[in-house]
Order: sequence, then C-alpha cells, then structure tokens
Amino acid sequence: MDLNLKFLNTVLITLTLFFSGASSAEIYKWVDESGQVHFGDKPQGKKTERVQIKSSVSDAQKKDAERINQNYQRIYEQFKQQDQARAEQKKKVEERQKKVDEYCKELRKEKNIVNQDYAFVRFNDEGGQEYMTDDEIASYREKMNSLYQERCGEQ
Repeated sequence: MDLNLKFLNTVLITLTLFFSGASSAEIYKWVDESGQVHFGDKPQGKKTERVQIKSSVSDAQKKDAERINQNYQRIYEQFKQQDQARAEQKKKVEERQKKVDEYCKELRKEKNIVNQDYAFVRFNDEGGQEYMTDDEIASYREKMNSLYQERCGEQ
C-alpha cells in the first residue's frame, strides 16, 4: 500500500472514531457504600445516574470535519482505483512479456537450426519433397536472423 494511501486511511479512521465516539459516549455516575463517587461507561446498580456532557465541538466544526472526511474518502477511493489500474496494467505487461519470451524462445530454436550446415527439405505443390538450393537456404537464414534480431534483440 502506498504511503499516501496509508496516511489517508489513518486520517479517515481517526476522524471517524473521533466523531462517532463523541456523539455516542454515555457517562454514568454512582456513589458506592463508602461514599466514594465513581464514573464509568456502564451503569452500576440502582443509584446510577446518567451524566449529560456538553459537546465541545460546534455544529460548524462537525460540518467542516465531515466535509474534510468526505474529501479524504474521495481521494482515498481515487488512490485505490489508481492502484488497481496500475496492478492490472502491470499484469498485462507481464503477460505480454511472457508471450514475447515464448515466441523468442521458439524463434531462437528455429534460428539455431537454420544456422547449421544442414541440407533443408521443403514440400512442393504435389506434396513431394525437394531440397532447397544454397541460395534459398541463405535467404531463409538471413530472414530468420533478421526476424530474431528485430523482434527479440540479443536475449
């Protein structure tokens, strides 16, 4: 995950926790048998009373924070989409390179065979075999070497 994406994620979580916690927290007060006053987030016994706490965050601040949160959420989604697009592009490039590598492997085999001093046979129109002339072999050899150099370079 990108550093900017981590930062945005942290900001979103922090803002969400801050505003959700401030609006839903309930505080309770009670006095035990020895007269000690206690506060907590869960009621304790029959003499527990709920304490009303005034929010220190104004409505304008809440709206600003919500707007900022929405902007960060939008940016976060854009980063996620860009990361996904980059991953898909990388996968396509890798698949394409794999095909090129396979093609070059086969072409290298053919080039290596044609560069040997063998006699080559081809099939004529009637289906019979006939030997290629030295000029035809040289032409085919040049074609294969050029094709390999053009498509595969020196791999």
